[in-house]
Amino acid sequence: MEKEARYQPAIKAQTLGEGLHPQRMEKLNRYEIHLDRKFEHTLAMLLKLKELRNRANPNPAE
Repeated sequence: MEKEARYQPAIKAQTLGEGLHPQRMEKLNRYEIHLDRKFEHTLAMLLKLKELRNRANPNPAE
């Protein structure tokens, strides 16, 4: 109860949508989008490499 009472103003502000300021998050959002694209590109490259490896060696030694 005590902890809840101590954080009551912050909880109220967040509930009312005042906890985060979107204009301050714009730079982080752009960075996140950049990282998402890089991850997708890297994943696509890994899948292509896996496909090429499977074509070159269809029955790998187990």
